[in-house]
Amino acid sequence: MPIWQCLNTNQKIVSIHLQQKTYTSAAKTINICHSQIPKSERIMINIAAVDNFLGQHGQFNLLDWLLENGHLAYSDYEQWRYGKQATLTPLIKLDKKQLIELSGQANKLCKKLKLCEEDQTYFAWDGQQQKHLRIDSDSVLQDAFCKKWLRAQDVPQLDLFMDNSAIVTENKLCDALANRQFDIASALIKELTTLNPNNNKLGGYQSLLIYSQHITQNTTIPTEAIAAELAGLEDEVSPLAQKLLQRGARDYLAVAWKRLAGSLENVSYDASTPKLHTSYAIAQIPDWQTVTRQLLNEALTYEHCELLVRLANAFYYLNDQAKSQFCWALAFERFPQDAEVIVEKTKPISVLALWESFCDLNDAWPDVFFSGFILASEPALIYQAEYFPGFSQSTTQLVADLMTKKLAGDDEISARQNIQNYSPALLRMVMSV
Repeated sequence: MPIWQCLNTNQKIVSIHLQQKTYTSAAKTINICHSQIPKSERIMINIAAVDNFLGQHGQFNLLDWLLENGHLAYSDYEQWRYGKQATLTPLIKLDKKQLIELSGQANKLCKKLKLCEEDQTYFAWDGQQQKHLRIDSDSVLQDAFCKKWLRAQDVPQLDLFMDNSAIVTENKLCDALANRQFDIASALIKELTTLNPNNNKLGGYQSLLIYSQHITQNTTIPTEAIAAELAGLEDEVSPLAQKLLQRGARDYLAVAWKRLAGSLENVSYDASTPKLHTSYAIAQIPDWQTVTRQLLNEALTYEHCELLVRLANAFYYLNDQAKSQFCWALAFERFPQDAEVIVEKTKPISVLALWESFCDLNDAWPDVFFSGFILASEPALIYQAEYFPGFSQSTTQLVADLMTKKLAGDDEISARQNIQNYSPALLRMVMSV
């Protein structure tokens, strides 16, 4: 029996509040609360992106796409779902003109893929379970967001000559679990059991309900049980929720990940157990804004490769490629072997193209050279230096000095000579980019 089914569920329910922090470097505050995308820039979505999203999640929904692509913070979305924000669009990091254009693009692409349209109604999570939430006062945007697109074979087929009560009840049950309406879900499980006792998913739905009751009645996790709770959530609950609830699994699981993150707040990072850190739990939601805030406030972030890479990934998903690549440069100059292992294992899209170019050109260069390769490939990354600790390796410092002169239009001869004196191989690498 999973550990979360064995634990006492009679404890008093309390609220979890993750501490909100703001990071300020010695030079300047990093703005992670607002979009890095200029309001005038055109945001595009193409047919490949829609099809890929559809393949991953079983449906396409514009709001979910914005969440996944960093244009809407999950914490802001959650505030709206709890009824603390009248409309959603002020929280999205795109202006109304951009949203209208984007919604039009998405609508055309979905029709081009011959997808089927279904209504997507959003209900409040604040106890007013039948309260419909507003996306925007503009009816065009409201309609664009309140729909989902599915492939024809994925649309539930309701036979007019059959009793479809069980199918309707099961769909309502999935919605109730995803919308955190656990009392309603309990009643629907009983109803579904009566209508279709042979439904092979009943046991799974019951397990998800039991787990939801467990985490709402036990809002904190004893330190000695955290590792086991993480294992149960990651290995048992998450796969089950994703299988049964599909896209609804995100909102169902977010409560569990926030609970775990809250219990990890006072647990010091240990490189031997890298997942036992609040940033890992929040990244699973994913809530990249909160991940970034936490890691920028974490004193140990720059002392561990895994945390630096996690920060790089968070910036990437927030559409800040420059800071993401700068974090990779820091990771490779501080932990070159560990960083290489992570890149080869996870193939992170934020830096993969640069890594492959480096490997293709590699003339027996050490991994630590990759930091300089990143800077030589993207000289403007030097402008990110004010937000982060300085480089510690001479190889990176020398390349950074050359890139600074290049951007300023200054004479580069002395900077190149310094690199040549330190390592002819390093200069050959820089000049080959």
